[in-house]
Amino acid sequence: MIAINSDHNGSTGREILNGVMDFALHHPGARWKVVAYPWRVDFGQPIDGVPLEGLITHVWRTGREFADVQRVLDANVPTVLVGTAPIPGFDAPAVLVDDDAIGRAAAEYFLSRGYRHFAFAGAVRQGESFDDRLAGYAAALQAKGYNVSVFGGHPCTLPPRVVMGPGDMISWLREMAKPAAIFCAKDSIAHMVTTAASAAKIAVPDQLSILGVDNDGDYHYENGGISSVAPPFRQVGFRGAELLDEMLNGQVPARITRISSNEIITRSSSDAVALRDADVVDAVRYIRENAREGIVVEDVLAKIPLSRRTLERRFQAALGITPKEEIQRVRVEQAKHLLSKSALSIQEIALATGFSHRSRLFEAFKAGTGMSPQEYRTALQGDEHGGF
Repeated sequence: MIAINSDHNGSTGREILNGVMDFALHHPGARWKVVAYPWRVDFGQPIDGVPLEGLITHVWRTGREFADVQRVLDANVPTVLVGTAPIPGFDAPAVLVDDDAIGRAAAEYFLSRGYRHFAFAGAVRQGESFDDRLAGYAAALQAKGYNVSVFGGHPCTLPPRVVMGPGDMISWLREMAKPAAIFCAKDSIAHMVTTAASAAKIAVPDQLSILGVDNDGDYHYENGGISSVAPPFRQVGFRGAELLDEMLNGQVPARITRISSNEIITRSSSDAVALRDADVVDAVRYIRENAREGIVVEDVLAKIPLSRRTLERRFQAALGITPKEEIQRVRVEQAKHLLSKSALSIQEIALATGFSHRSRLFEAFKAGTGMSPQEYRTALQGDEHGGF
């Protein structure tokens, strides 16, 4: 019997549970008749006379949740931590989302939309995952020559650092150079930012583009919808179950597995392009709406009253890439979505995203991601790292 210890009331816990159940459905047998425990139960007691063989758990190490950690330790069965950093003194493997990669993905998302002013909204009490998201976000932007204005209360060594209390959020937003892109450590904080922006009479997304993390259903439709990075928690659950099965079969798994296949879902809170050049804005919108139809630069020029040379020069000035490169980038992003969310073949995905053949998709995907489409699909199950 396998137990799952997680908060199934939250989006993270639900996705982790779904991933574990995905694994269990493909591994029938007495062992994988999984039991989803609520928090704060005695793991040492058999269920219907069946002893516990292994545990998959998502717990925190500090504060009021410490009792949960102690119960995990007391269970004394093979254990895999999912979405939770390793516990000191407890030799259990951990499967984590790559929070640094989440921050970098957010930076690339805003840069591709032409933003030049950037901010991060955290919380008064942040954890390691929040700091790693900020670190990835700031590092990607600093590499392009941009700084990040930060709202939160947790000390950080990344300059410039603005540390404030919650009551100062409206003032922080008002003083910010605009249009600005704000990456929030989680969707609940993004909701706070949209509420503060409304109170400050700052237009979202025209003046503030807001992106959260977790793709939490509680915030999908707030204020017209909050855009969000969707971490691969379902894959975390699946990989956690896979590692536990390996442990029960006598194998020794890697200490840490990080999964970095994030997807960004755009809703109204970030559905804008922060460019001053109206012609380039129109070109970008046309490309993003029609890239999968197999358009080429000549199709864009048919809609925009500019010569090819002028459009390319102004595109480069605004976004640092050519119209052709933007078409390819959008198609690759669409292909990544289908690779992660569908069972379509590579050829079917190529045709669905505007490529004439799978070889064309392969070339563009390899250039944009460093991986082939099949390698990307395989990597969705995780990249293993044997240390911290």
